[in-house]
Amino acid sequence: MKKHNVETIDGAELLVSYIYEREPMRVEEFHGLHYFDDSNVILKSVEVVIAGIGVDITDQLTESQKRKIVKELKLE
Repeated sequence: MKKHNVETIDGAELLVSYIYEREPMRVEEFHGLHYFDDSNVILKSVEVVIAGIGVDITDQLTESQKRKIVKELKLE
């Protein structure tokens, strides 16, 4: 019998290199005030690092996976 588990391995990291182009919030008025964030994040590389050795996986990521990574970044 084969068993498949998903586990978090202590010591494994995701190293994300990116450019954050922060723009001031834009406000437009139509049927009330609406705020727009025109900031942009450009992913440069994504590496899986295990035991100090990184493997670049950037070109293997789907657009959906890239969006998820950008969403999880702590930008400020």
